Amino acid sequence: MLDTVVGSDAFLHLVWDFAPDAMVLSDGDGVVLMANAAYCRLYGYEVEEIVGHSFAIIFPPEQRTRAIERYRAVYAGAGDTPIHETWIRRKDGTGRFVQARAEVIVQNGRPRAMFSIIRDISERQAAEQQQREFLAIASHELRNPLSLISGVAQLMRRRNAYNERSVETIIAQAGHLNRLVDDVLSLANLESGHLQLVRAPVDLVALMRTAVEQAQAQTTQHHVRIESAPERLDGIWDADRLGQVIDNLLSNAMKYSPGGGDVIVRIDDEGSCVRVSIRDHGAGIPAEALGRIFDRFYRADGTGTDAEGFGIGLFVAKSIVELHGGQIGVEAEPGRGSTFSFTLPQATATG
Repeated sequence: MLDTVVGSDAFLHLVWDFAPDAMVLSDGDGVVLMANAAYCRLYGYEVEEIVGHSFAIIFPPEQRTRAIERYRAVYAGAGDTPIHETWIRRKDGTGRFVQARAEVIVQNGRPRAMFSIIRDISERQAAEQQQREFLAIASHELRNPLSLISGVAQLMRRRNAYNERSVETIIAQAGHLNRLVDDVLSLANLESGHLQLVRAPVDLVALMRTAVEQAQAQTTQHHVRIESAPERLDGIWDADRLGQVIDNLLSNAMKYSPGGGDVIVRIDDEGSCVRVSIRDHGAGIPAEALGRIFDRFYRADGTGTDAEGFGIGLFVAKSIVELHGGQIGVEAEPGRGSTFSFTLPQATATG
């Protein structure tokens, strides 16, 4: 059939058979004459279920009559249709978002067949939706600390008086903003493959003590403390990036335990690796969220808190740990808190 409509060409047949986009050829009544493998995969039908049958099989029964009417109108007009995007339903009931265009093939002044090409753009649509949601969240998350900093500064100016607590609030919110910006920049570098580690000698215990002191300075509700650690633990790691991981995990622990309580840090030398654990006594994480908690842009629901964020902090932390050759994980029980822990292989340590 392809030969009679568009001429004999072995290369054209090869393109038809192996094209990644779905292609279908149908007659004036909408009966499918040919469908390539990509078309069958997209809609989830075997070729025998499509060829020789109305193209309208891909529509729900209540939509088929209208679909055929539209098809015949385009066919009678012997023209092409603009590229359009639409949602399609597969045989198994699942859906995909596609970009489609159809053109009537005319020979000797008469329409001979309709050629349609359909491209699956579901991943692109999902990425665009994810981007829109991220921008909305980012604008909200950045505006909150900026508004608080501005409000506190204006209050101090009106009172014409220095206020230690107000200054602490400004410093804490500025630190929060800095973490958000660091995470966004790290995400951009990760996605472009440009995030590089700058390894140098570092005492992991000293790095953790500094992070704990800074975290404690930002809260009066939590008691952030190191429960167990050697006197020092030296290794060749990227101190700035590990500091970012630790800051994110401590911030996460405080964010998801809004009622306060202990945030406990452990550092253990396990011989083949170093393990850092951070435990809180907050809302915990629902079981269904554990498998996705480190995904980019994912924010767990059902934690019983109104905690906000970009949904990239844990993704960035995981990526940095893995760049070091380590692993990160979480154990949690709803209502009883969470324990995040990561390892660093001792192969990178100096002794």
